[in-house]
Amino acid sequence: MPFHIGWWSFVFPTAAMALSIGAVGDATALMPVKVMGALAAFTLVCVWAMVSTRTMLAALGHRMHDAA
Repeated sequence: MPFHIGWWSFVFPTAAMALSIGAVGDATALMPVKVMGALAAFTLVCVWAMVSTRTMLAALGHRMHDAA
């Protein structure tokens, strides 16, 4: 799938989900919820890394105008 700058719109909801699950895990002290929070945080890091890498590659390749 070709990169588009709109991919950044996936980062915020993923972060909100990860933080919310983590907060619920802390509030309830339920291990399954804490594990889900850790998995959500890992997913967030993966999404952020992928989008930031693709943004950097598009910028270095002078393709940002194509990605808008």
